[in-house]
Amino acid sequence: MKQFALLFYLDISSENQPDETTMASYMRDWNAWTTELSASGKLQGGNHFGPQAATIQSDGSISYKPVSNLNLSIAGYLVIGATDLTEAMQAAQKCPILKGEGNWVEVREIA
Repeated sequence: MKQFALLFYLDISSENQPDETTMASYMRDWNAWTTELSASGKLQGGNHFGPQAATIQSDGSISYKPVSNLNLSIAGYLVIGATDLTEAMQAAQKCPILKGEGNWVEVREIA
């Protein structure tokens, strides 16, 4: 079985922020989804990222904030086991983060 990282990108623009009720629904769906991944033996780890970050560029400049591009910010990751990219994509397509407008899930094989 191969390992794949699921990287979660959230739209951080103010017009796409969920209200409290929607966020509570997303969290219930998230917990159900990760429980399903765990029960199937696919879930191997993961975590969310906190707000504190720093970036170092090739010219040596340092920025004390997360990288965001096109109003997207990486929120966290899961590591799952799957036989191939297709199986990993099938698991990722069920991710509740995709219910949020403008959100992405990137699937990358871990070498």
